[in-house]
Order: sequence, then structure tokens, then C-alpha cells
Amino acid sequence: MGAPGMGPHRRRADLIAHRVHCRDRPLIDCDLWRVSDRLSRMSEQTQDVPLSVAPPDTARAVEVKLTRYLDSLVNDLIELMPKALLQGDEQAVHATRVATRRLKAAMDLVNPIVSKDDVRPFSRTLRKLRRSLGNQRDLDVMGGHLNDLARRRRSLKSAVQWLQIQLNAERELAKHAAEDHAPPARFINKLAGWESIKACLLYTSDAADE
Repeated sequence: MGAPGMGPHRRRADLIAHRVHCRDRPLIDCDLWRVSDRLSRMSEQTQDVPLSVAPPDTARAVEVKLTRYLDSLVNDLIELMPKALLQGDEQAVHATRVATRRLKAAMDLVNPIVSKDDVRPFSRTLRKLRRSLGNQRDLDVMGGHLNDLARRRRSLKSAVQWLQIQLNAERELAKHAAEDHAPPARFINKLAGWESIKACLLYTSDAADE
């Protein structure tokens, strides 16, 4: 039996919520593998030799391509942040968190050759941005699971509808919290630290060619 005063829809919704796993936090290691794989494919596209034994011109080409790729991720973040933080757009929230994970993985790769004074603040900004959108993303994932459940189990329709109303209210609160504590302008200013990291990567590549 449920707790006193708890209606059947509430009891059923609690059971559904208990069964739905809403954590959507892929391991950083997965993104580190993706960035490493991209770096390997870049090397193959130049002269089909590993970067570790590549001639300087090949290494330079790979590093430039990697820098351009990371540059595009930063630009994507700058474009996505207002939609994610101010509008709470579901796709923008997801894409922003994916971009921050990939950039974090890239920072782990380049950390040995880039100043920690540049990498640490940049990585910290990425982490804060990703975490500020975590609650919204969790609620979006749970909402998606509930929609699937409603299609599969029509007998749960009333309970699912009740729980969706609760999730929508929680998501609205999460959106306002992200907007209040993580204004896009502040993050965009801190992402400017990428320029120092990019300059360091290109300088290191130029120095290796000399």
C-alpha cells in the first residue's frame, strides 16, 4: 500500500519514475577516444603514417586540422549557448554538453604541450557550463523515456501524463536556474581563453618545423 493520502496516479507515477534511469553522462574517456580517433584519421588523410613517425610537414598538417576542428567546436558553443541557457532549447542543451565533453577530451590530449595556466581556466569553464545544463538534460532524457513508455503501455497513460506535468515544471525551474547562475555573456568571455591555447598549439607546430 502507498502512503496515506497518496492517490493511485501518484503511486503509479512514483513506480515509473523509480524505473526510469535518467542519467545521461557519457564518460569523458569515450570522447577522449573519439578525439584521438579523429587525430589518427587526420594523419591517415595526409600521408597514411602515424603522427609519431610523421615528417614535420605531415605533423604540421594534422595539428592544423585538429586546431581547426577544436576552433569549430568553440564557435559552435558560442552560437549554442544563448539557445541552451536562455531559451532552454532541448537540442541546444544536448549539443552544448556534447561539445564541452569533446573539448575537455581534447584538452586532456594537448595538456602536455600547452600551458596549464591556459588549459585549467578553460577546462573549468567547460565543466561549469556542462554542469549548469545537467539538470535540464536529465529531465529531457527522462521525458523521452516517459514518451516511449506511454506508447508501449497505454494502461499507464494517466500516470505518465501526471509525471510529465511534474517534469515540465521541474525543467522550467532548471532553465531559470541555469539562466540566473550561468549567463551566456560570462561564459563567452571565458571561452576567449581558447585563443591562447590555439596560439600555443600553432606555435609549437611551427617550432617543430624549424
